[in-house]
Amino acid sequence: MGFDYALVHLRYTIPPAVALTLIYRPFLSRLDLYKIAWLSCFAVTAAIPWDAYQIYRGIWTYPPDAIVGPTLFGIPSEELFFFVIQTYTTSLLYLLLTKPVLHSAYITRDEVEKAKDPQTKWLVRPRVWATGQMIPGLLSLMGAVMVYDGGRGTYLGLILIWVGPIILLLWYSQSRRSACERVEAYVIVEGIFRMVLS
Repeated sequence: MGFDYALVHLRYTIPPAVALTLIYRPFLSRLDLYKIAWLSCFAVTAAIPWDAYQIYRGIWTYPPDAIVGPTLFGIPSEELFFFVIQTYTTSLLYLLLTKPVLHSAYITRDEVEKAKDPQTKWLVRPRVWATGQMIPGLLSLMGAVMVYDGGRGTYLGLILIWVGPIILLLWYSQSRRSACERVEAYVIVEGIFRMVLS
């Protein structure tokens, strides 16, 4: 039994979560809480089979002297906490970056007309929308081929098989308008967390 992984949370994941909570607290609504809870449940539900399979196959291991001890399907409690805290922090940062800063009463008619311009609504076009649905499916198919072939591409193939349906579900479930408006914020949030976790 060890506390190394728990100390990682105390040093690196909990402080940003607390800071973002304090920053976003004045803006927090009940709808935001529902969004965070739903995303956390979704992330945990999607990640448990992935981690459990990786541990079962021996691709990932957690040294017994680095974790507290309790596990679920072989997944240490610290890793389960990571699923929740990362989703919570990412959700708060996303909500903070996408909070409207201009009340709609101040938007002029010219700005509304510009928003209706076909050149500014490229993502809403049917071909682009269909391509956005095909890409995750093709990635999952490529992943299946990599896993079937075995060898060096197996791990990447497993990632593609796992992430393809999730991206497809998110793409399909989002309204076309929200996808257009939130792409920049998503890229910023995802980029920040990829740099921190690297």
